[in-house]
Amino acid sequence: MLPPACLLPPLSRQVRAAGAGRAGEGSLPGGSLAANLRRPKIILLLLANGLVFCVFSSMFFFLKAFCAMSGLGDPGLFFTVATGVMIASRVFFGPLFDKFDKGMLAAASLLLFAAGVSMLSAMTSLAVFYAAAVAYGVGVGAATPLMNGLMFSISEPRFRGLNTNLMLEMVDAGFFLGPAACGLALSAGFGPGPILAACVVALVLSACLMALLRNSNPPKES
Repeated sequence: MLPPACLLPPLSRQVRAAGAGRAGEGSLPGGSLAANLRRPKIILLLLANGLVFCVFSSMFFFLKAFCAMSGLGDPGLFFTVATGVMIASRVFFGPLFDKFDKGMLAAASLLLFAAGVSMLSAMTSLAVFYAAAVAYGVGVGAATPLMNGLMFSISEPRFRGLNTNLMLEMVDAGFFLGPAACGLALSAGFGPGPILAACVVALVLSACLMALLRNSNPPKES
């Protein structure tokens, strides 16, 4: 971490120097931020992103516990397979993301993610376990860049930076709320079955929200 940290002071000076001559040019009129957040498509996409990362973070932190309870599968190998598939899906399918409707592609990817989680809730063999890892990897690998790309597309140019940051904030919210809810459910005596079923419901809901954003065109600058 030290080498990148050493680059921050000179970078900060360059950013201040570049912005000194443009003071006030990029300021937004009063009430415009609230108007941005009142756009239904922005809210739907932020909510879907938050739900996706609630599930993703819950799986990341609690799959080991779920595997221990079921006595089946190695969580380390699961994430190794899923990560490899995730990277491969972005490499091979990435060129297609801009050729088709992002909302529908993201919805289909989230349903595949949900299928992977559903397969985990019915683990009967190692074959099912690793098939779930493949579905999980393809679903996550395709859905997240599609959702971020869609946010960029539907945002007004002046709000694209803001909305990109809001997507990251929803990732943070998901990594807090998902594991917290999962931990509370486990402490209350719920097993992997009900928790994974709730995750599937959350992903199906996210897919429905993304389907509502089909055929979304970039807005005109007001």
